[in-house]
Amino acid sequence: HLALTGHIWGSAVLTIATDTWNKLTTQQQDIISKAAEDWKLKERAMIAESDDALLNQMREAGIQVTEPDPVQFRDAVQSVWDDYEDSFGTDLMDLVREYSQS
Repeated sequence: HLALTGHIWGSAVLTIATDTWNKLTTQQQDIISKAAEDWKLKERAMIAESDDALLNQMREAGIQVTEPDPVQFRDAVQSVWDDYEDSFGTDLMDLVREYSQS
């Protein structure tokens, strides 16, 4: 059995040291920023494609795949989100909420 709860999401993170970034010209920074944005979209599409292929393989192998109602999960943990908002602020939690919907 596999329940698609959507509570875990993996990603690739592009990082660069501030000292290194500051040594680049504005043009170089713009090129890297644009490439990072382009790659972000490609990476997300690759993950979705890979997930779909793997789910199809699992279903074909006889695994029962269910998709629980995410509203029940959100309701059950609302107090945790409230605690995080108190600790980390509304701006960060709004960003998390935005990305958790996609």
